[in-house]
Amino acid sequence: MIIDLRYYPSQDFVDFIFKYILPNSTIKVAQYTYPLLTLPGVFVVGNQTYRVSDNDKYNAPIVVLVNEGNQSAAETSVQVIQCNPNTQTIGSQSAGANGNISEFILPRGILGAFSGLGWYYPDGWVVNRQGVKIDHEIRPTLEGIRDGRDEMLEAALRLIEEKTEEE
Repeated sequence: MIIDLRYYPSQDFVDFIFKYILPNSTIKVAQYTYPLLTLPGVFVVGNQTYRVSDNDKYNAPIVVLVNEGNQSAAETSVQVIQCNPNTQTIGSQSAGANGNISEFILPRGILGAFSGLGWYYPDGWVVNRQGVKIDHEIRPTLEGIRDGRDEMLEAALRLIEEKTEEE
């Protein structure tokens, strides 16, 4: 199965996929931190978990495609899918822009926004600014673009083929 999350996916699609590829248990997907505004310099740590009910599970190889268009909740979706041990993630660095949005108003009514959360993998890997973990870095080449090829998709198909032959 190839899941293309290079841009922002439909949440309905992602929730549907989760049911079939994740273990029948509560899984810890991520950790996050946020400042305790009443005590400057103090941060609270929380956990993002996901609970899956009993379903027939998809046990074949999964490849997730990501690039700089993958951001925010889409990055969390990648983290959830990566909880399946048969998952490989390929592509280029995601946006690294996960977490809630905190807005503020500048002079002249200009609206600004930033993430008010630090976002991490359970092992401490920082998603903010770095993006999601990638197993195989693949970037489009000028030649591939000229030829109208999708080199990430081609690499995903090769990876699925290799994994299928191993089984």
